[in-house]
Amino acid sequence: MSMQSVMNMQQFIVGIMTSLITRKDGFTGIHSMRVGRLMQILMQEMLVQKIFFLEPEDQNIIILGSQLFDMGKIGVPDEVLSKVGKYTDEEFTVMKNHTLFAAEAIQNFSYLLPNNNFVMYTYHMCRSHHERWDGRGYPDGLAGENIPILARMVGLCDVYDALVSERPYKKPMSHGHACDIIQEGRGTQFDPMLVDIFNRVHMQFQMASKN
Repeated sequence: MSMQSVMNMQQFIVGIMTSLITRKDGFTGIHSMRVGRLMQILMQEMLVQKIFFLEPEDQNIIILGSQLFDMGKIGVPDEVLSKVGKYTDEEFTVMKNHTLFAAEAIQNFSYLLPNNNFVMYTYHMCRSHHERWDGRGYPDGLAGENIPILARMVGLCDVYDALVSERPYKKPMSHGHACDIIQEGRGTQFDPMLVDIFNRVHMQFQMASKN
């Protein structure tokens, strides 16, 4: 199979999944696509700063895979996923399982594509994007550099876009206020290095989240 055929197959899979996510929850589907754009901005700056050394095909599959980071929400009951207002402790526990739903689905079928970077990258982003730099995240309580770098990146992009996006239960936050929250999370919620990279490209984030 040619490289172009492989890319087309990956785009086909991502397109189907994002379409299903959008049908389940329009906010999550649109949010996932914007997070993919934010990941591209963050990754390109990391490449410029020589923090990353990636082949072009790896860059493409990271952007594609990042759009699937929330696909586990397909398994969350509608009454929880669509709830307006604060979750109960029990509901929050159910919502947190979306990281495991996606990771387990990928793991169950990973034997079909052994040593495949798209599978590995997507698994890490799905499972670990809610881990925190200080170890207080979920589902595994990972801390610092034990959190896969792509999951740390998605986590930051996820939070930024969620803050500046409108939801039935909240108004969109201003770009400046969102930047302040990201800065406040430096070294606790977020990798300090990634916050520094974000500070270089935050205006690009603002433009990408408007579309």
